[in-house]
Amino acid sequence: MKIGIIDYGAGNIKSVSNMLSYLSINSEFISDYKNLKKFDKVILPGVGKFDSAIQNLTKNGFNEELQGFSQDKNKMILGICLGSQLFLDGSEEGIKKGLGIISGKSKLFKNNKDFPVPHMGWNTIKKNNEHPLFNDITEMDRFYFAHSYYLSVNKKNVLASTNYNKFFPSAVFSDNIFGLQFHPEKSLKSGMKIFKNFFKI
Repeated sequence: MKIGIIDYGAGNIKSVSNMLSYLSINSEFISDYKNLKKFDKVILPGVGKFDSAIQNLTKNGFNEELQGFSQDKNKMILGICLGSQLFLDGSEEGIKKGLGIISGKSKLFKNNKDFPVPHMGWNTIKKNNEHPLFNDITEMDRFYFAHSYYLSVNKKNVLASTNYNKFFPSAVFSDNIFGLQFHPEKSLKSGMKIFKNFFKI
């Protein structure tokens, strides 16, 4: 089985590919939306601004294709950082509509001299729900964050939370859709666990 990595010009795709390769997990970049249907599991990375990222997805034909893909319960999507925010209805960062496959909006952290924005560096997570994606993840695991906006979703969609002045959702889900606000591809052994679990589910 291969995992598809969506290449839409707004993702840190090489780092994700390198991590999967290190774990002996086969992956392939998807630059043509027509090839999405060949995969059962795909990863949507993301860095940059919300509006430009959703524009890139739409321009490359992925927007509607991902919405359809998400409705197939035999398929799975893992969104990373900005990629996870694109799953939502929209963002305070821009005016464009998101994919709308998880209800919610990404919101800007309030600046605080003790908790500067963006939230950058290593932090832990607290599991809100037991789920195979977080098998073997404990309170000792640390993940790398780099973001100014956080996922604001219904409590039932929160898989894990992180404390940065307040608790915010750092992992969200809806059936077969998973969004991570942190970067597993930069999170060393802890991130490897996430990718292994995603592959095994």
